[in-house]
Amino acid sequence: MAKLPSVFNAADHDTGGFEPIPAGTYVAEIVKSEIKDTKDGTGKYISLQFKVIDGDYAKRLVFDMLNIVNKNQTAVEIANRNLKSIILACGHEDDYELEDTEDLHGIPMGIRVAIQEATAQWPAKNIIKGYMLESDIPETADDNPFA
Repeated sequence: MAKLPSVFNAADHDTGGFEPIPAGTYVAEIVKSEIKDTKDGTGKYISLQFKVIDGDYAKRLVFDMLNIVNKNQTAVEIANRNLKSIILACGHEDDYELEDTEDLHGIPMGIRVAIQEATAQWPAKNIIKGYMLESDIPETADDNPFA
């Protein structure tokens, strides 16, 4: 048993919900990354957790997966392109050699977020469509095709 220091009234707090955030460009940082096995056990992917750090949706989480080992070579090529984009968005040079994804944690960058519509099996969710340096985030909604 854990005795709380004061009475907690659940009615006083919001759960935050899991609805997708609106499509747009956000300042975010990687807060968690893991290498995981694919469901069929024949490949590996990088699971990335981004936290929005600015604006109305600060503290909301957005997730991405990069298939770094997969039977589908196109999936691997897409993952490699996205990983390079993340490295560049973190401010590293084009020839940067990454050994540990933790080296990308805590660095503000821009992420372009879209919404993947709900299906019969899954609710709507956010997907990341691009990464950029924080300094390259469009200043106004007119400059931002995802706003």
